[in-house]
Amino acid sequence: MKKENFKDIPDADKIATECAICMEEFNDADEVGELDCDKRHYFHTKCIEEWIKVKMECPLCKKQIEDKPELVKEESEGPFEDLDEGDKKLPDSR
Repeated sequence: MKKENFKDIPDADKIATECAICMEEFNDADEVGELDCDKRHYFHTKCIEEWIKVKMECPLCKKQIEDKPELVKEESEGPFEDLDEGDKKLPDSR
């Protein structure tokens, strides 16, 4: 996963003005994480870190994330740390 400030994303790749996970608008100083599936698939770094702890797929295109990015810390399970492995699922968006 590539990390950079929102202001550093080339204008041609800035198709989203808000994070698809938290729905908050990006500010120029926000650190965003860009997934390998598409350079236009970027999210607040903290948001995508929490997302992939639960679901190893892109929130936009659903492509599997092959390797857990280095920035995700194994020792921190986030808000789902008390759940059994089978219960760590996000609601189906259908």
